[in-house]
Amino acid sequence: MKTSLHRIRMFRILFLLLFIPATGLAQRTVQGELQAAAKHLANPDGTRIDFQAETIAPNDMGSSPLSSGSLILKGNQFRLGFGSITAVFDGQKTLSYYDASENTLNISHPTNAELAMINPLIILTRSEAGYRTAMLPPTKGGNVIGLTPKTANGIKRIELQVSTQGSRPTGAMIILEDGTRIVTKITGISPTKASSELFRLAKKDYPNVEVIDLR
Repeated sequence: MKTSLHRIRMFRILFLLLFIPATGLAQRTVQGELQAAAKHLANPDGTRIDFQAETIAPNDMGSSPLSSGSLILKGNQFRLGFGSITAVFDGQKTLSYYDASENTLNISHPTNAELAMINPLIILTRSEAGYRTAMLPPTKGGNVIGLTPKTANGIKRIELQVSTQGSRPTGAMIILEDGTRIVTKITGISPTKASSELFRLAKKDYPNVEVIDLR
């Protein structure tokens, strides 16, 4: 269970890392960058985001293998595939995720705060983001937006990279309070046609699965 909770924490952090551009924030220049970035994720029929991520230990004491993942969004619904995790939100109240490494299917009704950690379209409608923001010095890859949490949540700082032209999200780095860095590169953002069945996980699809119902 401890391993499963760690994986859950990691994929929530990855969602936050990928989709913090959708947040509504106070500073006018930062807000403009974030709103422009959010438009790249808001296709009405669905949006597919492909990414690669790695975790770097404090003081560069090693890193995890670079892993690929994908996310499909449609309205408030999403489907994530990353490593052994498949996670879906039905757009109303139920979050389900399957961990293939442990053959467990977890089902919960997340709070708004929990959902905001992993669902960018929920964050879009909220005025309070919980982060102080500032434009950081640009890099060769584009502009950089820094986000610092207003209250302790395990994250020290987030650095979001967006393209100079069009504010397209290109990558991000999360620095945790213990010095761990989670680095993500967005390799593709494209419109897609997503059916409603894509946002459901059922026990019958996973033989002999252990169901953990937290509702």
